[in-house]
Amino acid sequence: MKKFLVSFLAVFLMAGFTYAADDVNLQELKKQIQDLQQQVDMMSNFVNKNTRHTAQDKLNLSVELRTRLDSIQYKNLRRLNDFSSDMMQLWMSDSLIGVNDANGDQWNDDFVGTYMADFGTLMQKPEIVNMLVSQGAPNPQNDPQGYQQFAMETFAGMLGDRNITNQELNGITTAFKNIDPEKADSNNDMMFTNKLRIRLSSKINNHVSFSGRLTMYKAFGEATDVRFYNGNFNSMHLDGNSASVPTDDSVHVERAYFVYKNRLGPVDWHFSFGRRPSTYGPPMGMHENAVQGGSPLAHIIQWNFDGGSLGFNYEKYFDTWDLASMLKFCYGQGFEGQWGTANPFNAQADVNDVNMFGIIAKLAVNGKYELWYNWAHAYGVTDGFTGLVAMPFTVHGTDYTLDGKYDEYTLEPNYRQHLTGQGVITTKQSNRNMRSPRAAALAMTGKRRHYDRAFNALSARSVLVS
Repeated sequence: MKKFLVSFLAVFLMAGFTYAADDVNLQELKKQIQDLQQQVDMMSNFVNKNTRHTAQDKLNLSVELRTRLDSIQYKNLRRLNDFSSDMMQLWMSDSLIGVNDANGDQWNDDFVGTYMADFGTLMQKPEIVNMLVSQGAPNPQNDPQGYQQFAMETFAGMLGDRNITNQELNGITTAFKNIDPEKADSNNDMMFTNKLRIRLSSKINNHVSFSGRLTMYKAFGEATDVRFYNGNFNSMHLDGNSASVPTDDSVHVERAYFVYKNRLGPVDWHFSFGRRPSTYGPPMGMHENAVQGGSPLAHIIQWNFDGGSLGFNYEKYFDTWDLASMLKFCYGQGFEGQWGTANPFNAQADVNDVNMFGIIAKLAVNGKYELWYNWAHAYGVTDGFTGLVAMPFTVHGTDYTLDGKYDEYTLEPNYRQHLTGQGVITTKQSNRNMRSPRAAALAMTGKRRHYDRAFNALSARSVLVS
């Protein structure tokens, strides 16, 4: 019995020690499980947040920054010579006629002393001789001194002030038209620009998507988006070129449009509306060393505008050919004729919106070669577009007879421009619709040795129609 109790106690004590050891291991195991569960929960929360972030975010963003160095050289540039430039400057500052006139011929003595030979040569041009003789001047062959005196008196009357009649305007226009321009070279050896493009894209669902692009196109050291007028559209800050001409650090909405797409039998079709992808189309992307996604051919359209499009895509497979075709009908508005202008308050202004229509067709072969055709027609293009520019002077017209035509024009110089070289910013807007131009272009592009190149691009043909 005693042996049995001793054995029982020994077994009991061993079991107690084993249970105590197992209890310690179980506690450690529970703690490890709890720690592991916490780590799993943290990872789960992290994954869930990122999963929800990816699933819920509808906007994708990418950025492109390009720094470029250009060297611009102008050879045989045509510009006003010193004679015509000084005459214009003195005229605009009311210092050409009746000022500094000691000999009584009405003309500024310093101007006559410097440019009398140039003035005499201009007066001998056949068109000017015919104009002055028709006004009563003696024949220069028979009475050269009398003709010269008549010419100086006539032009002194035209340029005596900045108010000119239609007849005087015709005379001044004829005179400046017969002044031979000066040939010169102009060099801009180094011009740096930064172009920042921020691309936005969003797939709302399987049928609706959004695309946009914000652009900053800045010239190094440039601090304004208003330029001095040089006779070209690129010197004016316009809706159509706001993202295509180097200016300041302003960011412009170059593109912003939605696309609805669906399928009709074997044909994919889409409808789109918004600010159009109407710049840097084929083959302009090769010039930019990147596919910029513009729709129209850059031969004839490189202009931002708002509008819509309806397109159809069709693919056909043959034994050795993979043909993909695209046909798109486009609409755009190039100018708003009323809102934001003074035209509603001007009885003489007759300006309508500028509406544009176009067709774009493409045939792609095996994904390597593309044949493009683009036709465009603009209705009622105006004599200008609303925009900002620094002008050397402005012209105001007065209709004294109320017949809808100006009888006299007044030239108002931009004095700050003449005195300091800093032009006052003015708004340039249209007064009437003029013509309805149309244009067409055909281009073929292809891929060779992994490089995109336009191996044949036919010139655009443009025809103006009333």
